[in-house]
Amino acid sequence: MSIISDIVLLNDFLCSNEYKLSYKVSDGNVGSYPLAKDRKYVIPGYQREIQWGEDQIRVLINDLQNSEGKFLGHVFLSTKNDSVFDIIDGQQRITILYMILFALNKKLSYNFELVSLQNNTFPFLDEELKNDFADIKKKEYQEKDTLHQFSVLSNIWKVINNILDALNKSKQRKLLQYITDSKINLLVEHGKDGSKKAENVCVDYFIDINNKGKHLDHLDILKAYAFKNIFDDPADKWAKLLKEDKKLETVEYPIDSMILHYLLCKINEEIDNNYKETQIISNITDSYQLDKKIVLDSKTYNKGTNIEELIKDDDFYENMLINLLEFYKFMNIIVSCGSGVDSNFKKYFDLGTKKEAIDNDTITNIYFILNDIIKNKDVIPKLLVMKFFVEIILKRTEKTKADFKIIYPINVLCSLFSAGTHKDRGQLVGLIVSSDWENNIKNKAQEKLNAFSTNISFSRTNKEIKNPNPKLKSANGQNLAKRLHALSYVYGVSGNKNSPSKFKENKVKEFYCSTTFNCEHFYVNQSLKISHSYKGESIIANLDSKFKSKMTHISNYLMLDKTVNTSIGNKPVNEKIKLINEYITNNPNKQIFQDSFSEKLYESLCENFQNFEFLEQNEIEKQPNKDEAEKFITTFYNTKYYDFISNMKIEIK
Repeated sequence: MSIISDIVLLNDFLCSNEYKLSYKVSDGNVGSYPLAKDRKYVIPGYQREIQWGEDQIRVLINDLQNSEGKFLGHVFLSTKNDSVFDIIDGQQRITILYMILFALNKKLSYNFELVSLQNNTFPFLDEELKNDFADIKKKEYQEKDTLHQFSVLSNIWKVINNILDALNKSKQRKLLQYITDSKINLLVEHGKDGSKKAENVCVDYFIDINNKGKHLDHLDILKAYAFKNIFDDPADKWAKLLKEDKKLETVEYPIDSMILHYLLCKINEEIDNNYKETQIISNITDSYQLDKKIVLDSKTYNKGTNIEELIKDDDFYENMLINLLEFYKFMNIIVSCGSGVDSNFKKYFDLGTKKEAIDNDTITNIYFILNDIIKNKDVIPKLLVMKFFVEIILKRTEKTKADFKIIYPINVLCSLFSAGTHKDRGQLVGLIVSSDWENNIKNKAQEKLNAFSTNISFSRTNKEIKNPNPKLKSANGQNLAKRLHALSYVYGVSGNKNSPSKFKENKVKEFYCSTTFNCEHFYVNQSLKISHSYKGESIIANLDSKFKSKMTHISNYLMLDKTVNTSIGNKPVNEKIKLINEYITNNPNKQIFQDSFSEKLYESLCENFQNFEFLEQNEIEKQPNKDEAEKFITTFYNTKYYDFISNMKIEIK
C-alpha cells in the first residue's frame, strides 16, 4: 500500500472520535482510511526531547490567534493496527499543540475529547498536565524520565498558561476555534500488506521530502538513513544513545557533535572500501554535509550534499550506533572512576595473551589524560579522543603497547588547542582524515611543543568566560591550567626555546599523583576572599562575582609546594610574593614550583604586580571601625584591583 496523504483539520487529528482519511487510489477513485476512535499517538523512545522555548511558543500562539485555518506543516505516522500510531516526524509541534488544547480545556471547562498522546521517554504527560507539574511527583518519575524533560515540559506548561491567562474568555474560545480549524498534511503508512515495514516506508518518504528541497534537521536526516533498511533494532539503539547522552550531563559533548566526530573519523574508510576512484573528504559541516565539491567514481557530489548520500555500506549505521554506545560506556567509566582506574577501565587495554602487556602506570596515564580532555568544556578536541577510541581501542586487532602511546601527542594538541585563541576544527580534522593520522598527530604535537607558550592565549583575562553547560563544574579553568603545567613538567618546556622537548613518560603519573605540590589560585583566591587585618583583628574583602572569570583564568594557577601554599592562604598578592620569595631564599636547594611553566608564569606575574599600588596598612587603620575597614578594602579590590588584573599583560619568556 502506498502512503496515505490527506489534509486534515487539527480538530479531527487530535479529537479521540473516529475520523476517515480520504486519499486517491491508482484507478482514480477515492479511498477511505479510518483513524480509530480512542486511538493513541506514540512518540517513540528514539525521538529527541522537546526543545521548544518561550519565544517559539509565543510566536505560535500569536500566529494561531491571527490566522484562521492556519497550515501547520506535515506529520508522519506509522501503524500496524490502525489504533496505535508512532509519530515519525512532527512530535515537537504535536506535543505543544496538545498541551495548548489541554490547557484551554481546563480553563474553559470545555469537553474537547483529546486523543491519547504517549511519550515513551516521558510516559506521565497527561498526569502532570492535570497536576500542573507539581514538584511532589518529580522524584517518582526520575527513573522513567530518561531524557530529563520534567523541567523543560514544566516550563513550557507555565509559559502556555501565562499566555492564556492574559487572554479573556472570549479570546481563549476564539483561539481554541482557530487551533482546531488549523490544518496539517497527515501522512500515514501501515504494515498490513506484508511488503515493507510501515516505519521503513515512512522513512523513505521522509528522506525523499528532504531531497526535494524541504530541509530537515541534520540529526533527523541521519536518523532516517540509519532506520531505512532495518527499523526496530537501530531505533532501539538510537533511543539508548539519547538516554546515555543524558547520563553524561557533566560532560560537554552534545550528541550531534559526537556523531559528527564519528563521521569524520570513519567516512574516508567508507569511501576507500566502496569506491574505485576515491578522494579524501577533508571536512564535513556541522550539518553533516560536504564543505566542498568532490568526485567519486566519475560522479560529482556538490558542496552541501548530505554525507549520507555517499555511504553505500548497509552496515555503516549499525556499526556506528554500536560503536557510539560503547563510546558512551567508555566515557561513563572514565567519569565514574574518580581519582583512579578500575577493572572496567583496564579491560579496554587488555592485549590478551601477548607478551608485551600494558603496565598499570601507562593505563593510569591514559586515564588521567582522557579524564582531563573529556571533562573540559571544549568540544572540538574530543574529536581526537573519538579517533583514539575507534581506531586504537575498538578497531585495531593487533594492538601493541606502542599503539596506545599516541595518547601523549593527542594530549599535547588537545591541551594547547583549548589554551589557544584560534579554535578552528579544521586544525584537528586535517590531522585525522588520512591513513597516516598517527604520524600527523605526532609531528604537529612536536611543532606545538617547540613553541610552547606562543600556543597559549593569556589575552582572555579581560573577557567574561561563560560556561555553556550549567551542570559543568566551575573548575574547568583549573583543569586546563593543570594540563598545561603537566605538559611543562612531562616535556620540560615552558617558553619558546624552539628546541626539542624531552618527553618522560613516568612523569605523567608523578605529576598527577604528587603529594608535595598542589594548585594555588594566585591573584584571585578560590574563596573570592582576601584577608587583611584591622587593629589586630582579621577582616575580609569579599570579591564580586565578576571575579569568577578571573579566578578560572589559566594565568591564575601555579603548581606550588604545599607547605608554601598553605602559608600564603588568602593573603593579598604582594604578601604572597614576599612569602614565596623569602621561602626561595631560605631554601635554595628545595623545589618550590612543580614545573618550569609555573616558575616562568610566577616571574611574569611578579613583573605585572610591581606596577600596582597595593593597600598600605596605615590606610586600613585610618578607618573609623572594623565594619568600615572591611567596606574600604572590599571597595578597593572590586574597583582598582579588578581593573588592574583585567588589563595585565602576561608574557612567558
